[in-house]
Amino acid sequence: MNNIPNTNPEQPGQQPNQPSYPQEQKGPSFPQANPSSKQPYPAQQPSQQIPPSEQPMPPTPVTSQTPAPVGQPPLKKPSHLKSILTKLLFILVLIIILSGLFLLLFRLPLKIEVSPQAKLLVDKKEKGEITSTTIWLKPGKHTIRLEKYGYFPETIEFNQPWFKTQNLKLSLLKAPELSFLDSGHDAFVQIKDNNSSLLYFNPQELAFFRYDFKRKQKTKITASYFYNLEKIKWSNTGNGVMVWLRYDQAKMQNTPFARPDINNGELATYYFDFKRYDPTQQQASFWGKNINEIAWSEVLGRFYYLGGPPTSGYLVKVQTSPQKKTRLITNIPSTGTIVVDSAELFSYIIGSPTQNDLFSIDLTDPVRELKQLTQENNKTHLVLVDDNTILLGTYQGNPEYKSTEKFQLFDILENKLFDEEIYAQKDWFYSLKNGWFIFLEAKQNSWLIKKKNLATLEQDFSYEYLNSETPDKIYFEEQSKTLIVQINNKIYLLPIL
Repeated sequence: MNNIPNTNPEQPGQQPNQPSYPQEQKGPSFPQANPSSKQPYPAQQPSQQIPPSEQPMPPTPVTSQTPAPVGQPPLKKPSHLKSILTKLLFILVLIIILSGLFLLLFRLPLKIEVSPQAKLLVDKKEKGEITSTTIWLKPGKHTIRLEKYGYFPETIEFNQPWFKTQNLKLSLLKAPELSFLDSGHDAFVQIKDNNSSLLYFNPQELAFFRYDFKRKQKTKITASYFYNLEKIKWSNTGNGVMVWLRYDQAKMQNTPFARPDINNGELATYYFDFKRYDPTQQQASFWGKNINEIAWSEVLGRFYYLGGPPTSGYLVKVQTSPQKKTRLITNIPSTGTIVVDSAELFSYIIGSPTQNDLFSIDLTDPVRELKQLTQENNKTHLVLVDDNTILLGTYQGNPEYKSTEKFQLFDILENKLFDEEIYAQKDWFYSLKNGWFIFLEAKQNSWLIKKKNLATLEQDFSYEYLNSETPDKIYFEEQSKTLIVQINNKIYLLPIL
């Protein structure tokens, strides 16, 4: 084949009569040499063909929408309205979140000044001892409580308003001190003619006395010769009293208590009815021996007692006027404790130390079946709070308290034991109306007076008295709001709110 020379010097290697196509520039463009110009240019290298696989990719233009892949329809742009709604929804959610955080974290300062220094509790959370402090509260209702030993506590229902700061200045009222009344023990509050009286026994004078709360006077109501008196049990109505005398033939031979059928050292049980009592005749009714625990009924002149040998005892119902005894059930422990509700529908019994379970008996049922309620075998004492609830004691000491007994509320209807624990003794409780009861908790060097509600276990007040002497018993007179405390055969009065 003949070689045909290239007649176009600017496009070497191009065939004649072949159309010329513009070639895509590769990389930066340079000015072409002008043949008519005499200015020399550097010799231009002939262009070399670069394989497509090695050619650089052109930069992708920045657009608001990514191009659709080859072979697929182009993506539609979102409408303008949908974009606006999306932004508004985002702003709304952001506002809700920020508002919630604001309500959650928003606090307002409350300055509290207290005289004297006291323990502060805000919504039942302790904040420490304060005289002046500032706390931060959410808007709304709050409960602020101040407590100090020897002072009446102060509880305030406080409403913290929005965007407003407030100051509180509080003063605590000092609680009264114990006032000595007389030497005595086994006292009882008697309600008579809408006027309350305190009945107690004075061991030094061997006589009973009555103290009138309204007139603040005491009167001697008997001059009987109570030798070796060991225990006293008052009736619920205050009209009668049962006394246990450790019998001494020599001392009691010429007294109203002389009984030839009682041996020396045995416990003889007598009953006095103060409603019909004549001090000049020294009258007393003898009820026998081997009588252990007594439970009074609200019915006038009626009570129940456990008697007989320790492991084969009996429960007896006693009518005092006229005198009548009815043995209800036999072969039961006689050394335990017993309580009877006001309607006499139930009786709750704890057995002996070796059989100390909780039993119940329906006194109105002729069968009088004894039903066992618990099986822990560590029960000690019973305290009747109301007809459906009792305080059930167990042997369990606490080094913080002097008592070796732990009491818990026991619901008879539901057969349920509450978790609330009270370290006290049997005679440290006094039941009030509407489910409230007062009790003591004796620590190593002090003792506390507390008032609680049966249903809610809410505590109304708590006083602590720094006294190493442990109280023996307490009583409460509701008309004058006076607590009677017996310590080492001495009776003290304590007015409380």
